[in-house]
Amino acid sequence: MLGKPRKYAPYSRWVFLGWIGQIETLVAKNSVSIS
Repeated sequence: MLGKPRKYAPYSRWVFLGWIGQIETLVAKNSVSIS
């Protein structure tokens, strides 16, 4: 169990950062369209 998270840590972090980036862009677009 402890081996898998350590093995896939870089990939999960990359996906998480990409997911955060998409949310930030969506929030930015929504705030611009609302205002």
